[in-house]
Amino acid sequence: MKIKQYYRLARALILHYLLFKTRIVLIYFKFKINLLVEKKKYNSRKNSILVLNPIRGYTEFESTLEKTDLNILLHNFTFEKKFLSYLLPLEKKKFSEYTSKKNSNFERYFLSLYKKSLYVYLKFLKKNFRIKHIMVFAIHYKSEVFWDEVSNKLGIKYLIYHRESQYASPKEIEFHKKMLNSINPFKGYKIIVYNKIAKKIFVDSGYVKNNKIIVNGPIRTDKLYNMKIKVGKKNIVLFYIIGTGMGLDFITGQSDITHSEFKNFGWNMLLENTYKILFKLAKEFKNYKFICKGKYGGMIKRRHFAMEKKFGKTSNLIFTAIEKNYEFLKNSKLVITFGSTTMFEAMMLNKKLLIPFFNEPQNIIYKNKVPFKELSRFKFVKKKENDFYKSIKKILISKKNPKPDSKIYNTCIKKYLGFNDGNNEKRFIKLIKTGNFT
Repeated sequence: MKIKQYYRLARALILHYLLFKTRIVLIYFKFKINLLVEKKKYNSRKNSILVLNPIRGYTEFESTLEKTDLNILLHNFTFEKKFLSYLLPLEKKKFSEYTSKKNSNFERYFLSLYKKSLYVYLKFLKKNFRIKHIMVFAIHYKSEVFWDEVSNKLGIKYLIYHRESQYASPKEIEFHKKMLNSINPFKGYKIIVYNKIAKKIFVDSGYVKNNKIIVNGPIRTDKLYNMKIKVGKKNIVLFYIIGTGMGLDFITGQSDITHSEFKNFGWNMLLENTYKILFKLAKEFKNYKFICKGKYGGMIKRRHFAMEKKFGKTSNLIFTAIEKNYEFLKNSKLVITFGSTTMFEAMMLNKKLLIPFFNEPQNIIYKNKVPFKELSRFKFVKKKENDFYKSIKKILISKKNPKPDSKIYNTCIKKYLGFNDGNNEKRFIKLIKTGNFT
């Protein structure tokens, strides 16, 4: 180990034995209490739900949590990260490395001290804010390691709404099952996943008991069932831009967006040739607006402008990273995407969907790695560029709105998003209020 690492380990020992074990640290917590959490909704006579790492999913759940009659507290994420860094300074990068069954005795010693320190801190929060629930948005965020175990000891219901639960290819399923099998089991209250595929992975791996995991779809999709929202003229072709690393992060260790170190691995030609066809069609159908929707700006936006430069800019094909209340999806005549849950959101609105499936998805290199490959048997999946082009052109020429196969859509939605009824929020609120789900 380097001298700096020895220093960090020594500092962790001093902090634990001098501040946490003696409880002197409670003086600091009382002095900084208003910096530890942000009160979004608070009544001192009511119980509270504490949201960890709120940037990851709180926006989606904000209005839902307000309906639970609980106080809403957002934990200070900067403090959360520093707490882990100062009190558990092991040279580990991933959540799974901290919870591994193969940690050495030396590592287990520091892990045990960290849990004791976390117990002191969380007990303080529980007492001062009447915390009954803790909510997080994925199983694998490093800063939240061992919060499930400590919460359980304090009688706090630790709930994970695992939003990243689309295990869409055989290789991805195999990877996550192996990873979950290598770590210590979940010790919290409940885990919610989007579908039975994810539930089976979690249970079969031994990570969670069957009675502690629930299938429920995304809260955000409930609004798609709100038929009161006015829909305008459907003259939009909506392209949810393909992340070149979509469904490959378990191999690359990078997001579907950045994918910077794997320029020759991923859906690069699929993305480029999809753009090529859309630019061609946009120039042919000036009465249509082609909207290319990115998950973020940054690299996706720069890549879009690179496509503009390569294939010739046209005013009716634009980029945006912002979509409020599914405004583009609701007003689209056609939706184009690949490997993303946006496919199923389009299905919920009975939109005509086309999935480009040429180039890399047909390459043997990506065998068992293509997300949702089983959908390729359906007619809305196009395996040749020319078929993709002709299918779009036929839809745009027609004055009628294309009729999708509702039966196939319903089957897909239930398989990958759990339910097709718009009641995900109701089920979640019932779980929080009563402890029952159905």
